[in-house]
Amino acid sequence: MLDHAVTGPTLGVDRISLCLIVGLVAAEATVLLGLFWI
Repeated sequence: MLDHAVTGPTLGVDRISLCLIVGLVAAEATVLLGLFWI
């Protein structure tokens, strides 16, 4: 599924945006886990 998103001439842009999305999701998950664990 991710292979289709990162293939093609826009490999660099897709990879950067993918990293940004993963980073945002990880940050949200960290905040939510922190709120729940406290």
